[in-house]
Amino acid sequence: MCSDRNNIKKSKKNTNMKTKKLLLLIMMLSITSISFGQIKGIDLSITFPEKMENYGTLNKSDDGSLAIHYKLTPVGLKKCFEKVRELLIANDKSFDDTILDKSIINSTVKDLYDYEQLHSTLSIGYSEIQMIWKIDDKPRGIILGCTDEVYMIYLKN
Repeated sequence: MCSDRNNIKKSKKNTNMKTKKLLLLIMMLSITSISFGQIKGIDLSITFPEKMENYGTLNKSDDGSLAIHYKLTPVGLKKCFEKVRELLIANDKSFDDTILDKSIINSTVKDLYDYEQLHSTLSIGYSEIQMIWKIDDKPRGIILGCTDEVYMIYLKN
């Protein structure tokens, strides 16, 4: 009985820590000064419906930034990565142009296109993806965060 309580406490502590890591990444990009430009490849000025098939679930903040959440499935992970690559190309960036990459990829994952295996290792906490790309000299950027709890792109405008 006591062992079950300890396991639940450890599980909650690990979940809280992963959530805090993602929030820290988002805050790192958000703390800088306000910008009036825009990330190419997506119009952050339009109002999105709550759910769109092409994007996932969208959450727009008051400063014009956007969080795009994808389903926690191999297909959701693939759509998430495809959207990041599309945004990077539209902004003359490559996947390797990160300013921060704190990703941990399990050795069973062949490459980042191995969505089935990557999803499997993410879902049990054996992999974690945390990447940031800066778009220009302003505080605009793209954050990719994938854990066992969320597959998300955050666009800081």
